[in-house]
Amino acid sequence: MPTVKRRFSESLLTGMAVFGFLVSLMTVYPRMTITISGPGDDRQPLSSSFLISNDGYLPTYSVSATCMLGEIAIGKPFSGSGTLVPMSGPAMPPLLTLYPGAKESVPFSNCFIVSPSNLLTGAYLGLRVTYRPLLWPKTRTITQAFVARGIGANHFVWYSYPSK
Repeated sequence: MPTVKRRFSESLLTGMAVFGFLVSLMTVYPRMTITISGPGDDRQPLSSSFLISNDGYLPTYSVSATCMLGEIAIGKPFSGSGTLVPMSGPAMPPLLTLYPGAKESVPFSNCFIVSPSNLLTGAYLGLRVTYRPLLWPKTRTITQAFVARGIGANHFVWYSYPSK
């Protein structure tokens, strides 16, 4: 009789380990990343785009993006801090599917329109991406914040950091 109990408990533990591995695989992969793709001219940082990419091994479904605005300083001192506030309306066509290695560009002009200005002193922006991993019932969210800071002679550099 002890062999039957041991076989059952070994099978149960094996099944639970396989289930736990699959769940962790689904929550870790895909790896969604948000970066800034520059316009090539570091004097016009607001002509850039957000670049959403799936760097994992599993596809993502129901991908949608929302632009977030913290501060755009034109002709005044730039603090580069504060709270990111979601903008109204979607930044890209909703319910997109991103397969492994796929990328989707979201131009800043989809979020807000700022005419080129020599008076820009800095910008604090963000993008919130909501997606559903393969075989996962709930959506996940990633938010990435970006700050454009002047480095002199009207040139800017984008810095990124995770946001809550």
